[in-house]
Amino acid sequence: MLQKIGNGGYALGARAKQIRDNLNSLKAFDEKALLDIGLDERALFLTRWQKFLLTNVLNQATLSKYKEFIQVRKLLLKNEPWVASVDSINYRLVRNFRINTRDLVFSELNNNFRQLDDGYKFRSIRHQVKTPLWQLINQQPENFLMRPLKNWSALFNQALKQTIDDMITVEENEQQALVDARWGQQNTTTIKHPLSNAIPFIGKWLDMPSTQLSGDSYMPKVQGISFGASERMVVSPGHEETGISHMPTSQAGHPWSPYYGKGHNDWVKGKALPFLPGKTKYTLTLLNY
Repeated sequence: MLQKIGNGGYALGARAKQIRDNLNSLKAFDEKALLDIGLDERALFLTRWQKFLLTNVLNQATLSKYKEFIQVRKLLLKNEPWVASVDSINYRLVRNFRINTRDLVFSELNNNFRQLDDGYKFRSIRHQVKTPLWQLINQQPENFLMRPLKNWSALFNQALKQTIDDMITVEENEQQALVDARWGQQNTTTIKHPLSNAIPFIGKWLDMPSTQLSGDSYMPKVQGISFGASERMVVSPGHEETGISHMPTSQAGHPWSPYYGKGHNDWVKGKALPFLPGKTKYTLTLLNY
């Protein structure tokens, strides 16, 4: 059936599962309740990775060898909400550790595939490696011939070191403290108008301002540097007056229109906007010459 319905490049089910569970937890629905589901930034997908990092990586043997990991353990043990908020250091740590671990585990496999086919892209299978990745790091088989390092501990330690180095590096020759490396710093929007990519100097009039965003890929509040919920709309037929609408960048396409960018900041903040338009102030008339 997969040959009929797609190429296997479908997304993980983590976001859909979280939305489903949120819906099932409610007995009554209104517009605000449904918008709250869309703004859910809880990082449930990475909960087990947080536990894995604390239990399997940051053990006493590792901490005695890598003193810089002690601060990581202290941060992860803080009793903070487990969400992808702009201020979260823990979420950024665990999220990037997972990606660095994944890339290391499958690095040799990727190199072999590239040699076999120039058209190969890891992106085409990155969602489907979730299950074998979790199985490999938990079972840690010694006969995994594609492992790039001498043992599994070395692999995890390298992945965590890479995570820390990336987080404390602001620019090429500038570093910051790990406690300042919050998720919003990495998840900062770059929403550009197509014209500004070709003519960069006009970007200050056309592009949306760079903004730190909460949320991420595998949760209902899907938001990233250059992707996200392109529209949020909650409306019940016959009750349009209580409907809610969100649209990044606004509906206006003319940069000198007073409505250009209007509503974008409300989309960033998750503020509910009315679904119905207000009173007409301007009318566009098309003339046939």
